[in-house]
Amino acid sequence: MDHNNSIHCNVRECRNHCESEDYCTLKEINVIKNSAKAKTVECTDCASFETK
Repeated sequence: MDHNNSIHCNVRECRNHCESEDYCTLKEINVIKNSAKAKTVECTDCASFETK
């Protein structure tokens, strides 16, 4: 499966994860904040996530 060298990902539960390496197969992803003001990495999420 082709992957995007610019998007590292280790979420193997995602449909878009490259099976052979820790990369995403999407051309781009959508990152969103999950709180009113993002101050830490925990305040953000990959909105492009799709469960397998």
